[in-house]
Amino acid sequence: MTFSCENKDDETIAFMHRTSMECREPIGDVTIPLYTEQNGKTFLCGSGLLLRVGEKSFIVSAGHTFDARRTLDLPFWVTSGVPGSKLLPLGEVLIRSSETNDPCYRTDEPFDIAVCELTDETASQICGQKRFLRLNDVDPWDRQDPRSWFMVYGYPTKLSPAEEATNSINASAVAFATFIYCDERGTLDRFDKEVGIKLDFDPTGIRDDDGRLAVPPHPDGMSGCGIWRLVEAGVDAKRWKVDDIKLVAIDHSLRPKKKVLVGTRIRFALQMIYRNHTELRSVMEMHFGPNARNL
Repeated sequence: MTFSCENKDDETIAFMHRTSMECREPIGDVTIPLYTEQNGKTFLCGSGLLLRVGEKSFIVSAGHTFDARRTLDLPFWVTSGVPGSKLLPLGEVLIRSSETNDPCYRTDEPFDIAVCELTDETASQICGQKRFLRLNDVDPWDRQDPRSWFMVYGYPTKLSPAEEATNSINASAVAFATFIYCDERGTLDRFDKEVGIKLDFDPTGIRDDDGRLAVPPHPDGMSGCGIWRLVEAGVDAKRWKVDDIKLVAIDHSLRPKKKVLVGTRIRFALQMIYRNHTELRSVMEMHFGPNARNL
């Protein structure tokens, strides 16, 4: 069977359901909730992806997830997301994000992306229950074919209420499988197709794992999580394997009027790493070839 999510036959629908289930554990293994504290309350402020290039470890997330921390000088923690897991302080780390003069809404730039460099100590603590993506797990140049099958996986704040205790934390993730938005409800303002990706998020057609209509939680808190291509259009479905899943973008916002999730291609996070880490360029060029210089 040549895959296209536009097919509505029983075999294709069953395959899409199976792939959306099988991908959750490996995606969850590299996705973490991000926390901060204000006015005596510890609360989830975003999601992030763990990435290792060479021997260097990073968290990739949306730019605005770090804006408030830097503007208000708030503490910042990461955790594995496993119920009862401990909060790990990021401490003094280097965070690079796309430039903006509007940190509240970032209406002046299309990227809204950030890369946080982890210390070896913090990375080793996270490794106890999580793993780090490698370059072969990402596709910087996804075709964004409307026939491909995608997933957003992150931690909505609605499912992780603020707490007064900071010793341990509970966070609940949500997996949402969907398709490329093709302007069915109108075009998006301030959208750069060379930078971004747009996914359909129409709650009226969302179903749970049992096929029943369901209302998803608001995606606040999922900012910074991964947008994954589960199955690429045109592949032989019988040969699909979990390793075919690729990270293609980082989610950063919801356009509620159009019911669309918007993200930034992962290539721009990789671009930050390539340009600022000369010691990692050979690793990236070995993997991506000459295209590494054009990230």
